[in-house]
Amino acid sequence: MGIVQMTLAFLLCCSYVCAESCTTHSDCRDPRSLCFSGKCIAAQLLSSMSHGCRSDHQCRTHGVGWQNEGSGCRAGSCYELISVPGTGKCDYQEQCPGQSICIQYHCVAAEITRRSCRMPSDCHTGERCIGDACFSPASYSPNSRDRYYRRRLRPTSSSEYGYESYGPPPVCPDFSMCPVDCCIVGCPYAHCCCRGPTFYHF
Repeated sequence: MGIVQMTLAFLLCCSYVCAESCTTHSDCRDPRSLCFSGKCIAAQLLSSMSHGCRSDHQCRTHGVGWQNEGSGCRAGSCYELISVPGTGKCDYQEQCPGQSICIQYHCVAAEITRRSCRMPSDCHTGERCIGDACFSPASYSPNSRDRYYRRRLRPTSSSEYGYESYGPPPVCPDFSMCPVDCCIVGCPYAHCCCRGPTFYHF
């Protein structure tokens, strides 16, 4: 791969918020991310846990079950991984719809990487193989801006992407990575990068 291609790949990765590698929650640059499976993954503050915490165990609550597996303590506050809207517990990848992956029993938003795959072992730690491509969990970045449509924190319908302002072009743009939740809610460029039987096509 030449210098130009490597630079373009890096810029694309930055534009689409590729998950950072990590070993602890504090390794994640974005304060709304937790570290699981070696990746920084988008999380939300647990308002029900108003007391401070010093360890992940202190963020667990009785009667919640699987949701505890995606909880963690960061900077004295409890957070939980953000699940894709409309999903519940996942035990394996096939239970997560479209462009989402199963981590810590949560279907979390993911972004396509530049690696192709035929089996899970072809992908890096914390990634999943979907439709012959490796997907990495998404972590939020305050500096992230997508040039094709307005990005929402947790989109729940295709109307939130503002089709009136951002209609799809007659041809696909020159990129190979899908924005967060693109294949799930049908962003304007879903037809360009959502493929395979596990994707929803729009």
